[in-house]
Amino acid sequence: MAACVYKVTRFVEWPAVEDSTKAFVVGYLQDDPFDGALAEVFADQSVRDRPVELRRIESESDIADVQLLVIPRERKDETCGLLSQARAHAVLTVGDFEGFGNHGGMVEMAVEDRRLKLRINQDACESAGLEVSSRLLALAEEARGSDCP
Repeated sequence: MAACVYKVTRFVEWPAVEDSTKAFVVGYLQDDPFDGALAEVFADQSVRDRPVELRRIESESDIADVQLLVIPRERKDETCGLLSQARAHAVLTVGDFEGFGNHGGMVEMAVEDRRLKLRINQDACESAGLEVSSRLLALAEEARGSDCP
């Protein structure tokens, strides 16, 4: 799944940044949610010609400094507040649990029948000022909704 997180970054446009040399920050809420694979996949990579920095997020206020936030299923009880903060700061949210996209998450990754399935909530992306490529949308299922349970 970590490789999929990286690949998704190729198909999303974030609002322009003033300093294009500033790191593209990938935030996560616990130790690497993919058992070290996130660090391995993003090592020596760039996103939109910016170096990548992985950063553990300790509180909702830290979200303002990231461009992509991984919310693992172990932290799904915190999803509502995190999604609200992320939308306010043009942060792409990625979750690996069922229902993430239908509750306002932007990219839901789920394993079904031993295959990785993507669900994209385009409305949530657009409300955060993010543009998702039609190529990615063609590969993914549509998720709708913004209400947290």
